[in-house]
Amino acid sequence: MGRRSVLLVAALVVAALGTTMVFFYVNGVNDRALAKQKPVLVQVAKNLIQPGTSVQDAITAGDFASKTISGADAVAGAMSELGPITGLAASSTIYPGDQITRAKFGVQESTSTVPIPANKLGVSVALTDPAQDAGFVTPGSRIAIFLTSTVGKNGGGTQVLLPDVEVLAVGAKTTVPAGATTNGAVTTQVSSRILTIAVNQLDYQRVVYARTHGSLSLALLGKGSAPDKNLAATNDANLFP
Repeated sequence: MGRRSVLLVAALVVAALGTTMVFFYVNGVNDRALAKQKPVLVQVAKNLIQPGTSVQDAITAGDFASKTISGADAVAGAMSELGPITGLAASSTIYPGDQITRAKFGVQESTSTVPIPANKLGVSVALTDPAQDAGFVTPGSRIAIFLTSTVGKNGGGTQVLLPDVEVLAVGAKTTVPAGATTNGAVTTQVSSRILTIAVNQLDYQRVVYARTHGSLSLALLGKGSAPDKNLAATNDANLFP
């Protein structure tokens, strides 16, 4: 066989190998694309589900729905059925359209285990992390609660509401929208917790009124701390000396 014939055969072999490799590559890309597009069944929230809501109660209320989506759109751990979490409760706020995952649920806590001191009432307040010292409050902490509001003397302001109360329980952290744009889109989110504190009846009434007429924040009390509840509220008139 002449040299020219050998070169021709070699070229044909190389061309055939190249065509085969391109064929397998294209098929592999197609297979991966098809795998991503493969429809999967997931459970999603139909309605807003509040923290602490049991899965069973949410099922009864019709808060879940089955939805078929592309495999590429399924989040990690998305559940196709609710059986594994029927004995649990939502540990954070679940918004309509959210895919259901095991990480969103935890063991339902019993409120009957909260130790209420004798002659006291337990009252709960929802505070964002910045308003509760970034989450450093724990059961047994002594705190002061401040109210920022337009109610009160001289146009309101920020003032001590309760100078010294005990924290009985701290709820699970949840994520809540911090604001919205003009078209309703959420701009950012912040973490929030519900604190249960021990108070007398008068302070209970003050807390219930205050939390609907302003915003509450707290301060951890150090040894010897004694916030002055008679100190004038800080507002525009006296913010700067």
